[in-house]
Amino acid sequence: MMVLLKLVSAYYFNAFKNCETLIHAFVTSKLDYCNSLLSGLSQNQIQRLQYVQNSAARLLTGTRKYNSITPILRELHWLPVAERIHFKILLLTFKSLNGMAPFYLNELLSPYIPSRTLRSSRISQYLDAILRRMVKEHFHILHQCYGTLFQRI
Repeated sequence: MMVLLKLVSAYYFNAFKNCETLIHAFVTSKLDYCNSLLSGLSQNQIQRLQYVQNSAARLLTGTRKYNSITPILRELHWLPVAERIHFKILLLTFKSLNGMAPFYLNELLSPYIPSRTLRSSRISQYLDAILRRMVKEHFHILHQCYGTLFQRI
């Protein structure tokens, strides 16, 4: 919170883009640090972090305390803190399952391969078949759209 108070004085002397960079450097980087540890926090603690993010957004956009913060966060393309924590954890999981994460994370997770065929695996086979059929039927329409868009460039 002290960082925000120091940024208030810098806000009046800098342009919007510079202040946005400062807020990302000092505030959002701290909110994103160790998201896996933040996932177990109580609602009260997450609300405190949300208050810090809301204050940073209000500082950046110059809105008043009693204005709704939701449209401001959307305009800035910022997720609320609880959703931000979940997003970062899911992103790390996706990257480690697909081999895009650091090696020490890749070896911690492995995909589940059942020993026998399950009913749920048939659903994905049906979806794959339906999608393949749809792509074959509508490929020529996609090809025409692509050609038209490519010619406009």
